[in-house]
Amino acid sequence: MKIIQVIGFKNSGKTTLVEKIITYLTLTHNMKIFTVKHHKDEFDLDTKGKDSERHASAGAVGTIMQSPTTFALNMKQHSELSMENMLAVIHQLGSFDMVIIEGYKLKCYPKILMVRDVQDYVTLQQVQDIQCIVAMNEMVRQDILEQQKKQEESESKENNGKGKSVPVFVRHHEHEMLHWLENWLQEA
Repeated sequence: MKIIQVIGFKNSGKTTLVEKIITYLTLTHNMKIFTVKHHKDEFDLDTKGKDSERHASAGAVGTIMQSPTTFALNMKQHSELSMENMLAVIHQLGSFDMVIIEGYKLKCYPKILMVRDVQDYVTLQQVQDIQCIVAMNEMVRQDILEQQKKQEESESKENNGKGKSVPVFVRHHEHEMLHWLENWLQEA
Protein backbone atom coordinates (compact mmCIF):
# COMPACT_ATOMS: atom_id res chain seq x y z
CA MET A 1 0.00 0.00 0.00
CA LYS A 2 1.58 3.25 -1.15
CA ILE A 3 1.25 6.33 1.05
CA ILE A 4 1.58 9.99 0.13
CA GLN A 5 0.70 13.12 2.03
CA VAL A 6 -0.64 16.39 0.64
CA ILE A 7 0.34 19.21 2.97
CA GLY A 8 0.17 22.99 3.03
CA PHE A 9 -1.47 25.84 4.85
CA LYS A 10 -5.20 26.59 4.81
CA ASN A 11 -6.61 27.50 1.37
CA SER A 12 -3.56 26.23 -0.48
CA GLY A 13 -5.61 23.79 -2.57
CA LYS A 14 -4.95 20.54 -0.70
CA THR A 15 -8.47 19.12 -0.90
CA THR A 16 -8.88 20.10 -4.55
CA LEU A 17 -5.61 18.38 -5.42
CA VAL A 18 -6.54 15.27 -3.43
CA GLU A 19 -9.85 15.10 -5.35
CA LYS A 20 -8.01 15.36 -8.67
CA ILE A 21 -5.49 12.68 -7.69
CA ILE A 22 -8.27 10.32 -6.58
CA THR A 23 -10.32 10.91 -9.73
CA TYR A 24 -7.34 10.47 -12.03
CA LEU A 25 -5.91 7.34 -10.38
CA THR A 26 -9.27 5.62 -9.96
CA LEU A 27 -10.35 6.30 -13.55
CA THR A 28 -7.03 5.69 -15.34
CA HIS A 29 -5.51 2.99 -13.11
CA ASN A 30 -8.56 1.56 -11.33
CA MET A 31 -6.78 2.13 -8.00
CA LYS A 32 -8.53 1.64 -4.68
CA ILE A 33 -7.67 4.72 -2.65
CA PHE A 34 -8.30 5.40 1.03
CA THR A 35 -7.90 8.91 2.45
CA VAL A 36 -7.07 10.28 5.88
CA LYS A 37 -8.03 13.90 6.52
CA HIS A 38 -6.69 15.83 9.49
CA HIS A 39 -9.16 18.28 10.97
CA LYS A 40 -7.93 20.63 13.67
CA ASP A 41 -11.42 21.32 15.04
CA GLU A 42 -13.99 18.98 16.55
CA PHE A 43 -16.55 17.47 14.20
CA ASP A 44 -19.44 15.04 14.48
CA LEU A 45 -20.74 12.53 11.95
CA ASP A 46 -24.03 11.98 13.77
CA THR A 47 -27.32 13.60 12.83
CA LYS A 48 -29.50 14.82 15.70
CA GLY A 49 -32.28 12.34 16.48
CA LYS A 50 -30.88 9.45 14.39
CA ASP A 51 -30.21 6.12 16.07
CA SER A 52 -26.42 6.44 16.13
CA GLU A 53 -26.67 9.89 17.76
CA ARG A 54 -29.14 8.49 20.28
CA HIS A 55 -26.63 5.71 21.12
CA ALA A 56 -23.91 8.33 21.68
CA SER A 57 -26.24 10.52 23.76
CA ALA A 58 -27.02 7.50 25.92
CA GLY A 59 -23.29 7.09 26.61
CA ALA A 60 -21.84 4.87 23.88
CA VAL A 61 -18.16 5.68 23.33
CA GLY A 62 -18.36 4.61 19.69
CA THR A 63 -20.80 3.49 17.05
CA ILE A 64 -20.36 1.55 13.84
CA MET A 65 -22.97 2.22 11.21
CA GLN A 66 -23.24 -0.19 8.32
CA SER A 67 -25.47 -0.57 5.31
CA PRO A 68 -25.01 -2.78 2.25
CA THR A 69 -22.86 -0.05 0.64
CA THR A 70 -21.45 2.05 3.50
CA PHE A 71 -19.45 1.51 6.67
CA ALA A 72 -18.76 4.28 9.20
CA LEU A 73 -17.08 4.33 12.58
CA ASN A 74 -17.81 7.26 14.87
CA MET A 75 -15.87 7.24 18.12
CA LYS A 76 -15.12 9.86 20.75
CA GLN A 77 -11.50 10.00 21.85
CA HIS A 78 -9.41 11.93 24.36
CA SER A 79 -6.43 12.26 22.02
CA GLU A 80 -5.70 11.64 18.36
CA LEU A 81 -4.81 8.14 17.22
CA SER A 82 -1.28 7.80 15.96
CA MET A 83 -0.91 7.67 12.19
CA GLU A 84 0.49 4.16 12.56
CA ASN A 85 -2.68 3.04 14.36
CA MET A 86 -4.91 4.67 11.73
CA LEU A 87 -2.97 2.94 8.96
CA ALA A 88 -3.29 -0.37 10.83
CA VAL A 89 -7.09 0.13 10.98
CA ILE A 90 -7.17 0.92 7.26
CA HIS A 91 -5.13 -2.22 6.57
CA GLN A 92 -7.64 -4.28 8.55
CA LEU A 93 -10.57 -2.82 6.59
CA GLY A 94 -9.43 -4.14 3.24
CA SER A 95 -6.88 -4.12 0.48
CA PHE A 96 -6.12 -0.65 -0.84
CA ASP A 97 -3.58 0.43 -3.44
CA MET A 98 -2.90 3.81 -1.89
CA VAL A 99 -3.55 6.00 1.12
CA ILE A 100 -3.58 9.75 0.63
CA ILE A 101 -3.10 11.68 3.85
CA GLU A 102 -4.29 15.29 3.77
CA GLY A 103 -2.50 17.26 6.46
CA TYR A 104 -0.29 16.01 9.30
CA LYS A 105 2.68 18.11 8.16
CA LEU A 106 5.12 16.58 10.64
CA LYS A 107 4.50 12.91 9.85
CA CYS A 108 7.29 11.14 8.00
CA TYR A 109 5.70 9.99 4.75
CA PRO A 110 6.42 11.20 1.21
CA LYS A 111 4.77 14.57 0.66
CA ILE A 112 3.35 16.86 -1.99
CA LEU A 113 3.76 20.40 -0.68
CA MET A 114 1.09 22.95 -1.68
CA VAL A 115 2.20 26.59 -1.48
CA ARG A 116 0.28 29.82 -1.94
CA ASP A 117 3.38 32.00 -2.01
CA VAL A 118 7.13 31.81 -1.52
CA GLN A 119 6.69 32.46 2.23
CA ASP A 120 4.76 29.17 2.54
CA TYR A 121 7.70 27.46 0.87
CA VAL A 122 10.26 29.13 3.13
CA THR A 123 8.21 28.21 6.22
CA LEU A 124 7.61 24.58 5.20
CA GLN A 125 10.80 23.66 3.35
CA GLN A 126 12.26 21.98 6.44
CA VAL A 127 9.39 19.47 6.49
CA GLN A 128 10.78 15.99 5.83
CA ASP A 129 10.35 13.95 2.67
CA ILE A 130 8.94 16.53 0.25
CA GLN A 131 8.72 14.83 -3.15
CA CYS A 132 7.30 17.71 -5.18
CA ILE A 133 5.84 21.19 -4.77
CA VAL A 134 2.65 22.57 -6.29
CA ALA A 135 2.69 26.37 -6.49
CA MET A 136 -0.40 28.59 -6.65
CA ASN A 137 0.72 30.16 -9.95
CA GLU A 138 3.66 30.51 -12.33
CA MET A 139 5.10 33.53 -10.51
CA VAL A 140 5.25 31.59 -7.22
CA ARG A 141 6.74 28.63 -9.09
CA GLN A 142 9.52 30.84 -10.46
CA ASP A 143 10.21 32.29 -6.98
CA ILE A 144 10.50 28.78 -5.55
CA LEU A 145 12.80 27.64 -8.35
CA GLU A 146 15.03 30.64 -7.61
CA GLN A 147 15.04 29.75 -3.88
CA GLN A 148 15.90 26.14 -4.71
CA LYS A 149 18.75 27.25 -6.95
CA LYS A 150 20.24 29.38 -4.17
CA GLN A 151 19.85 26.57 -1.65
CA GLU A 152 21.33 24.04 -4.03
CA GLU A 153 24.39 26.22 -4.58
CA SER A 154 24.81 26.71 -0.85
CA GLU A 155 24.30 23.03 -0.01
CA SER A 156 26.52 21.98 -2.90
CA LYS A 157 29.43 23.89 -1.37
CA GLU A 158 28.75 22.40 2.07
CA ASN A 159 28.07 18.81 0.91
CA ASN A 160 30.52 18.35 -1.95
CA GLY A 161 27.95 18.87 -4.71
CA LYS A 162 25.00 17.05 -3.14
CA GLY A 163 22.31 19.77 -3.14
CA LYS A 164 18.84 18.41 -4.02
CA SER A 165 15.79 20.19 -5.38
CA VAL A 166 12.38 18.71 -6.11
CA PRO A 167 10.02 19.26 -9.06
CA VAL A 168 7.80 22.34 -8.85
CA PHE A 169 4.44 22.37 -10.63
CA VAL A 170 1.74 25.00 -11.08
CA ARG A 171 -1.58 24.28 -9.39
CA HIS A 172 -3.79 24.65 -12.48
CA HIS A 173 -1.49 22.48 -14.62
CA GLU A 174 -2.35 19.29 -12.74
CA HIS A 175 -1.69 17.01 -15.70
CA GLU A 176 2.06 17.60 -15.29
CA MET A 177 1.95 16.79 -11.58
CA LEU A 178 -0.29 13.75 -12.19
CA HIS A 179 2.16 12.44 -14.78
CA TRP A 180 4.98 12.93 -12.27
CA LEU A 181 2.89 11.10 -9.63
CA GLU A 182 2.34 8.12 -11.95
CA ASN A 183 6.11 7.80 -12.37
CA TRP A 184 6.68 8.28 -8.65
CA LEU A 185 4.18 5.52 -7.83
CA GLN A 186 5.95 3.12 -10.19
CA GLU A 187 9.31 3.86 -8.57
CA ALA A 188 8.08 3.85 -4.94
